Parts: sequence; C-alpha cells; structure tokens
Amino acid sequence: MLKIQGLHKKYGNYHALDGLDMELSDGALFGFVGPNGAGKTTTIKIMTGLLKPDQGSVTLDGTDMLADTMALRRRIGYVPDHFGLYDNLKVSEYMEFFAACYHLEGFEARKRARNLLEQVGLGGRMDAFVDGLSRGMQQRLCLARA
Repeated sequence: MLKIQGLHKKYGNYHALDGLDMELSDGALFGFVGPNGAGKTTTIKIMTGLLKPDQGSVTLDGTDMLADTMALRRRIGYVPDHFGLYDNLKVSEYMEFFAACYHLEGFEARKRARNLLEQVGLGGRMDAFVDGLSRGMQQRLCLARA
C-alpha cells in the first residue's frame, strides 16, 4: 500500500501542496485530475523521489520511501507527458540501456526487457527503431521502461 501523509510543498509564497493525505491499495489504478497549479505534478515528483517535500511522508508497504530514494526508484516508475526517447536506438537497445541504469546486464537484462515488452504489446518490435514507432507505441515503450 502507498500512503502519503501531510505532504506540504511551497514554491516561494505559493502552496502547491498543503497537507495532502491519501492511500492507494495494492493493485489500485489512480489518476490525478485538476486545474493547473493544483499540485498534481508536484505530488507525483515527490512520490517518485524526484522532489523533496517541505513536510510529510511517503510510505510504501510500511517503508519510508523518502529516506531511501534509490529503493523508491526500484519500486515506482514514472512516465511524464513529454518522455525522453533515444530515436537512434532499437527498442531492445533502448530497454537494455535503461536496464544497465539499474545494474541489470546481459541475459538478465534481455530477459526482463523481453518480458516487459510482451506485457505492453511490443514483443514483436524489439528490432524496430524507436523513432519508427507510433506515439502510442512510444508511450507503451516508456511504460515498459518505467
């Protein structure tokens, strides 16, 4: 279970988050909806360890995830609206590059990449170049990467 308690974040005099509390059960699907400036992106960046809150906590299965952001990054992925892709790589090379960022290499990296690509419906595209994929396929690639 992901639990957020008392998140606060200010940018100057602007309160992006003012005591956010929420819980997400295992397997839950959740979306953030709201106007610009409501704190959606700030919350996601804190949840993924990309931004530190001024106050509050994020726990995952009872573990304080803000105390160990590397452990957090191993368990939570993030796909922003504008995702960075390396167009001159094949899909398999792209996945292996990011696997290496998490210290996965060789057979283990290739196996994990193949399984993830199958899950997002790109198993047959391992030899395709990233820039040759449709936007929807690129989004699925980024989801597999995350």
